[in-house]
Amino acid sequence: MDRKSVIGPWKQGLYDISAAATEIVGTIREDVQGNKYRYAKAGSTGLSASLQTVAVAEDADWVSEAASAHSVGDRTLTLTIKAPGATGVNNEDYFAGGQIVMQDGTAEGIRYPILYSSAVAAAGTSITITIDQPLVEAITSGTEFTLVHSPYMATVISATATDQATGVPLVDVTAAYYYWSQTGGEGIAFGMDTTAVGQELTLGTDDGSLSSWLGSFIILSGATPVVSTAQPSMALVSGMAMVSGEFTPVRYTID
Repeated sequence: MDRKSVIGPWKQGLYDISAAATEIVGTIREDVQGNKYRYAKAGSTGLSASLQTVAVAEDADWVSEAASAHSVGDRTLTLTIKAPGATGVNNEDYFAGGQIVMQDGTAEGIRYPILYSSAVAAAGTSITITIDQPLVEAITSGTEFTLVHSPYMATVISATATDQATGVPLVDVTAAYYYWSQTGGEGIAFGMDTTAVGQELTLGTDDGSLSSWLGSFIILSGATPVVSTAQPSMALVSGMAMVSGEFTPVRYTID
C-alpha cells in the first residue's frame, strides 16, 4: 500500500477513541493551550484515564534480520523475518509510525520512517512495508536490518519504574483502540507518594502512577562508588502538592 505522511487538521477528537486509525501512530499535535499529545494505540488490555502508559519491548522476531535486495528509489520493501507467533506484528500497520534501521552491511547507519506494514500470519515469515522516503542507497542480502515499532503502538499501563513512558489517555480506552496520549503540558496524574509543588516526577512502581524523582546519585560501597540512575523526569507537580493515591495536577514534559 502506498501511503503518504499526514499533516493537517486533527482527524480524531481528543476525548474520542477509535477502532480504526485516523492518524499515523506517533503523530504529535498541540492544542491551543500548548499541551501536546501523541496518537497511540492500546495493546491487548484496555487503558484507564490518566494512568501512565509505557511502550512494549521490541521482539527478537524482527531484530537483526538479513535484508532482501532492493534498489535506490524503492519505497515498498518485502522482507523476511522470523515467524512472529502471537506477537502484534500479526496485525496490519503494526509498524506504521515506526522505523526500519539498517544496522550493518550495505547502507548501514540509515533509517526510514514506516508508513505501512502488512499483517503477518502466525507462521508467516514475509512482511511488506512502505517507507516514508525512497531508498537513498540500495540494500542487499548483506544488509542487517531491524524493524522498530512506534513506542505509541500497543501501549500498556505502567507497572515498574524502568519502562519508556508514553503519556496518559484522557479517557478510558478499549483494548486495541486508538486514542490521544498526553505527553506535554498541563494534565493530571495518579500519585504514588506525596510530593511538593514544583518537584520532578517519574514513573512509580504502583501501576499507572508517578512518583518523586531522585535523579542520579552515587552510592558509596566500600572503596568503589556505584552510580545509580533513576528514570528521567517526565512531569512536574503543578498547582498543588501531589497526594498519594489521588489524581493531582502535573505538567508533563515527555514532549
